[in-house]
Amino acid sequence: MKNARKNETATWSREEFTKALTLYAVTDRRWLDGRSLLGDVSAAINGGASFIQLREKTLEHDDFYREAVEIQALCHSRRVPFVVNDNVEIALEMNADGVHVGQDDMEAGHVVTDPVMVSTSGSKLISDDAISVLKAELFGLSELITPNLPEGEALVERPIQTSDDMIAAAKEISETYHTAVLLKGGHHLNDANDLLLAGGDYRWLEGERIDTNNTHGTGCALSSAIAANLAKGFDLGQSIECAKDFITGTLVYGLDLGAGSGPMNHAFDLRGRFAEGMN
Repeated sequence: MKNARKNETATWSREEFTKALTLYAVTDRRWLDGRSLLGDVSAAINGGASFIQLREKTLEHDDFYREAVEIQALCHSRRVPFVVNDNVEIALEMNADGVHVGQDDMEAGHVVTDPVMVSTSGSKLISDDAISVLKAELFGLSELITPNLPEGEALVERPIQTSDDMIAAAKEISETYHTAVLLKGGHHLNDANDLLLAGGDYRWLEGERIDTNNTHGTGCALSSAIAANLAKGFDLGQSIECAKDFITGTLVYGLDLGAGSGPMNHAFDLRGRFAEGMN
């Protein structure tokens, strides 16, 4: 793994890598082929899984409950968190570590949308029809949208070349879709500094430029981190500032895997301040 800030390269043992990297395993009995689910979960943990989610769509309540209790006991004996998929009743009944629910299972309290329309290199990522759906259906539901500069240019249909251009574009996008806008800097225009426009007012949010090739997925991770912070009770400005600090850490401690633009290291600080909520 390379530390981009210090430009140092460290060689990790398998044990160190397994400890540092979170592997999220989702399982159910459809894949057993004669094996026991408990045995499969044990093998997954032995292989490095550090978070287990049990997903059962067809089991009766009592069978699901017994299976979940058994697997949670195994997980806790190995100090691995255990969550139940969808079934809030069973998760509460057995005191699971958490429950995973999908979009159809609850109303979203905070919606943060990363448009994912145009890459930072300028490549178009979705069709014109999909962009039309974003504009008509999703942006209006969002508390915040987080376009990069090429996406901002696509939304206002003109170039964004200066800081004043960014302010004007963010204001137009916000007024059009009735949502707050985080227009992300880049292309050497406020390179790591982003512009937040909310409630008609704007502010610049400064960031640290990290020299690394491991930047794959920064936009998605940023919007997800902002949404998570909002869910914890932080206000919009706090949520974005904390999310930007988190992204800086994922880049500083990025993972050199394979070739090309590698991934950030989302697990660099699992138990630090980024896991905390409001006091």
